Amino acid sequence: MPATQGFAEELEWYLFKNIDMEDFTGPGSDFYSSASDGVLYIRLFTASPTADGDYTDEATFTGYAAQSIARNTGFTTIQGGGVKNTYAITFPECTGGSETITHVAVCRTATGVTATDMIAYSALDTPTAISSGSILEFAVGSLDITIGYQIM
Repeated sequence: MPATQGFAEELEWYLFKNIDMEDFTGPGSDFYSSASDGVLYIRLFTASPTADGDYTDEATFTGYAAQSIARNTGFTTIQGGGVKNTYAITFPECTGGSETITHVAVCRTATGVTATDMIAYSALDTPTAISSGSILEFAVGSLDITIGYQIM
């Protein structure tokens, strides 16, 4: 069953901007944000990680490293629900190997490999070939993350 739009938006704000969820379990019982904002990590994949959070196809080109994005300043809310990145996310230059990046994921850790580590994932609009000398960058506002909901 999908979430309502209001709940989905509050969940996005909590996860990606570290903002309290109000009246989470009833009036006066907020779901409080973390004392420290922390970071999330953007990770690249050569195939869909699937809803199970399968890390088998995470990028392996030489120089690859997940990139951190601050929860409090790294995302901005968008009208109608969802969040977008507020600054460019640039991955290190490929210094060896080659592969085609087809998917991106937002994760809680840079190296975790459990299903609960992955928050969201999506296919890229256009797969990106990576080879020696390539640098992959997501421009400001190009990562659009929305938690699914149904308007009731």
